[in-house]
Amino acid sequence: MQGCVICKKGISSDNLQCWTRWIQMVMDDGGVLDRMKKSETLPREGNRKDSDWDKLPDDLHSHILAHLPIPSIIRSRAVCRGWGCMILSQEFKRLHETLSPKGKPWLFVCSSYDCRENSCAYDPNFNVWRILPLTFIPVSMRFPLIAAGGLLFIKGAYQDSSKQSKYSLSRLTVCNPITKMWTVLPPMIRTRLNFLIGIIEDSIQNSFKVIIAGGISESGGDYECTTELYDSITNSWSITGPMPREYTVQTTVWASKTVYCKRKLFCLISAKPSKIISYDIEKKIWEEVKIPQPEGLFSSFLVQRRGNLLLIGDVRYQNVCQRVAIWELKGGDAQSSIEKLYWSELVQIPSCYVQRFCKGAKDFNVKCVGNDDMLYFFKDSHSEILLCDLSCSPTTWSWLPHCPLSNGLLKFSVRALLVEPTLYGATLTKK
Repeated sequence: MQGCVICKKGISSDNLQCWTRWIQMVMDDGGVLDRMKKSETLPREGNRKDSDWDKLPDDLHSHILAHLPIPSIIRSRAVCRGWGCMILSQEFKRLHETLSPKGKPWLFVCSSYDCRENSCAYDPNFNVWRILPLTFIPVSMRFPLIAAGGLLFIKGAYQDSSKQSKYSLSRLTVCNPITKMWTVLPPMIRTRLNFLIGIIEDSIQNSFKVIIAGGISESGGDYECTTELYDSITNSWSITGPMPREYTVQTTVWASKTVYCKRKLFCLISAKPSKIISYDIEKKIWEEVKIPQPEGLFSSFLVQRRGNLLLIGDVRYQNVCQRVAIWELKGGDAQSSIEKLYWSELVQIPSCYVQRFCKGAKDFNVKCVGNDDMLYFFKDSHSEILLCDLSCSPTTWSWLPHCPLSNGLLKFSVRALLVEPTLYGATLTKK
């Protein structure tokens, strides 16, 4: 269908690919782009008068540009006002989502305490780092929490300009780092600190839900043993039920990032030894997932891979790291009883990489973030980041190029989140 439409407009699929490759090359050339900004026209391709860009219909312009990858689209916005308006239109965003090949998610890395200034993203599709500042969001929004799809969720102090809502230290901002669109969510019903957060994205309706649980009340300082849900469609919060006080206390002390899998939110709590809790989206209840963990497991992380859970952690003997491994949950699907489920070792991190991370220390002390087949291992020093690609057989391991944040001058702990760069998605109100 796509090819038929294009041919009716007077350009073959081969010419379409030729134009797309050429424009992408132009977008990657800073000097050519600067000249295009001044002239507001596209340079000719040699002496090919029959393929003059200016003679193509406007709707073909959008079809050709829609085949470009996200980085080229970002640069294309700066060519002229016409391209900028076209690329920001909902029609073009839907077209790009349909026609552009879907790449691997980017690894977004930023300071844990100020993501506005110190942030960048690793693009595995081109094996490059891209500077991605978030200076467009409100100044008070500085603490990155979680990502879902192409959206980042950031916490900070905020009060609406109308001052109809009370001042809160824990307002949430959701933003798209590609389109630079953002919005501040309404205040929670129970304002709280150190809460657990989970995101459920609905790509069909271009909407999302935010689940908040536990934490400490902003007003009284006591534990907040409730669960709240925000729905982007209604733009409102609702209390869905209680969170057991035991879990509330433990998640306030320490909790890993939540993982959405099999219509449940999963989370590791109580670092030593850790245990897994889950939140059933339909039943609206919290419960412990009592699956025996690998013997000797110390620090650990949960990630989602192809609709299943992975457990990553180091195994210790007499408090010395012996090995670091990845386990996959086996024994059935989401409807299977807990008794049938078990952790099966998938692969171990080669000892040479473990030793390079430890550098003589007994403690592995490495964090992990991942989704599907891409797992990233890093330390707070963010000097080196290791990529594990489970899609290859055997599993491949490689160090990423030098991170721009690792310049020897910045000393801060980092937050790493996986973001799927997109122009399309949930509607955000500001830019």
